Amino acid sequence: MKAFPLAILLLSVLPLSAQENDSAQAPPQLTAEQQAFTNLPEEKRKLFMDSLQEASRLFQQKRIFETMDALDKAEKVFDGSSEVRGDRLLVATGRRPRVQGIGLETVGVDADARGIRVDEYLRAGERLWAIGDVTGIWPLTHTGKYQGRIVAANILGEPREANYEAVPRVTYTDPQAAAVGDADGPFSATARVSEVAKTSTYTRAYADSNGYLTLVSDGERLTGAHALGPEAGEWLQQATLAIRARVPLDVLADVIQPFPTFSEIYLAAVKTLRAEIAGRQPVPA
Repeated sequence: MKAFPLAILLLSVLPLSAQENDSAQAPPQLTAEQQAFTNLPEEKRKLFMDSLQEASRLFQQKRIFETMDALDKAEKVFDGSSEVRGDRLLVATGRRPRVQGIGLETVGVDADARGIRVDEYLRAGERLWAIGDVTGIWPLTHTGKYQGRIVAANILGEPREANYEAVPRVTYTDPQAAAVGDADGPFSATARVSEVAKTSTYTRAYADSNGYLTLVSDGERLTGAHALGPEAGEWLQQATLAIRARVPLDVLADVIQPFPTFSEIYLAAVKTLRAEIAGRQPVPA
């Protein structure tokens, strides 16, 4: 699409109605088969909605919000009692691993609704490994590529376990929505994209946007992060590395960020996070 549609309909297993606050909507009770479709983190739904609303504002198209109000009634479309119309339909019902009819039973592998069960080495059986969406673990292209490297190492006799502590997720809207690690934790802090010098050299439209970086911490290191902004999937990778390598906050605060880049947002976010942690530490008796 070269222009944002006036009205977009979202077909999803989980409700995607616009949120009136920052709390994520609790998912409904799902069957095992439906759960196989929805193993992505809850905060991704909120970030995606934020992206749609932000893109709508940038394109100065207002009718999308009218459509959002109608989405709560979308389930009635299927029983014929009402009708919802839109310019575009986004199907986000998820995927199911294709495991039937490929002879898995001949090698002693049992697959369920989530796919092929594997261990920490991605072994599915004797001299048999599985990678990608078929494992039911984070159905993302970059996860499959990562799993491929894990399996290659194990086949070559270099024992290596898969680690999913820091799996980056990016929704390629404009602006991008991205997340990694935990969505929430004991401590968190947010910095605004509009306060970063790079904003004025990139496009002034983002100076008035609600782009942000939120860092989540256990008090000693980063445990999660999520962001909304131009190319957020690129500069969020600093958080991905920090989470995976368990970088102490003191070290992260000592990193030199190049000027002018969106990465400078970490200076403000880490400073605010450390102040939040320091302000909530118990006072010695």
